[in-house]
Amino acid sequence: MFFPEGKIVRNGEETKPRAGIGYLVEQTQKPILPLHIKWEKINKFFVKRPVLTFGKVIIPNSSEFKISNEEVAIKIMDVIYSL
Repeated sequence: MFFPEGKIVRNGEETKPRAGIGYLVEQTQKPILPLHIKWEKINKFFVKRPVLTFGKVIIPNSSEFKISNEEVAIKIMDVIYSL
């Protein structure tokens, strides 16, 4: 599991992804399974549970990934933020 932003992002804020995830995609050419993790409060005592939302698998060897690593990272994050 990789965090494209380079860290865990809290409070649902959207941050700029780092180019490293684009580099990994370029070097490995492995499918990517987008995952959005959201913490949901379940009671008044601030007990939380994770809600995991999986997106459609992204196949990196398609022609749309013949772009810079930064642009690949942005495309991946757009998919994750849309979940």
